[in-house]
Amino acid sequence: MPEGEPQPKQAANLNSSLVRLKPLLPPKTKKIGLDAEALSGPEWEGFHSKIAVCFGWGNESKLSYISALDMTPGIFDTNDLFRLQLAIIEKDTIVVAHNANYDLDLLSGVCLDHGLDPLPSGIRYLDTMNTLKTGYAYRRKLSDLCKKYGIQLKGGSPDWRLVMQRDQREWDAMRDYNLNDVVCTLQLERTYRQRGIPCPIKVWKNRK
Repeated sequence: MPEGEPQPKQAANLNSSLVRLKPLLPPKTKKIGLDAEALSGPEWEGFHSKIAVCFGWGNESKLSYISALDMTPGIFDTNDLFRLQLAIIEKDTIVVAHNANYDLDLLSGVCLDHGLDPLPSGIRYLDTMNTLKTGYAYRRKLSDLCKKYGIQLKGGSPDWRLVMQRDQREWDAMRDYNLNDVVCTLQLERTYRQRGIPCPIKVWKNRK
């Protein structure tokens, strides 16, 4: 064998190492931001207690939004929910969210309530609330982190009391608030990468 060529055994070991590294180094990924807002009512438990629910998702150049006033099955357009579900579970997609387990758990429950399959386990996500630097038990508000890293949050939150009273102006404000959180979460994740702050890819598990 010519000098400098790898031995067959060495090549096999190298290939084995690459296989182990592949999940940590996805060759092609698409990041999608996700944010959910939900107001709970006192009368029920579980997902049906959510009186006002909305989801925003997408990237910084294309955002989508759906909302519903309560969790009665059929309130959401199932086509819209299915479109969101497909975006989340699409191959090579990584969800970027702040407190991602909450958003994914809520979305899975909403889908189930509307006659759709719940989200499957195995969805990959990046949670901007926790990094290897802060630890997984450390909870920090998105607004605090954006202020720390110079990311501009536009406007404040809506009047949630008026949201529950079906005030259209406040529902418009909730939409803007929700979509702005999607954009800021994506910007925060990018800032982490640029500053070398580890934010590992985790895998969501359906616990229902």
